[in-house]
Amino acid sequence: MNNQDHSPSISSSSLNLDLARLRAARVALDLQILALKRVLRVRWQAPMADEQRALLQCKHEATELCILRAWQRGRWHLVDQKRCAEVAARLAPAFSHAAEAAA
Repeated sequence: MNNQDHSPSISSSSLNLDLARLRAARVALDLQILALKRVLRVRWQAPMADEQRALLQCKHEATELCILRAWQRGRWHLVDQKRCAEVAARLAPAFSHAAEAAA
């Protein structure tokens, strides 16, 4: 089998990620997830649909950041390689050093 079938092709822009910002974004999401879980673990005195949706969204965003980090290392985070490639292509410009310089 061809090695390209197993590992993502890494463009030069994805290698130029600002890892400090990527890690900071992941840490911020982790803190949000922990805070939401803390609220959801106690006895519910009111409907918690908003908190449940917020937790799901945070987990989705955290997964996407993990996909981007894995892509940067030349790996797949999920079995769905097409989704990994799409997510990495969408998020890479936001975490590139060029985006930092423009801001």
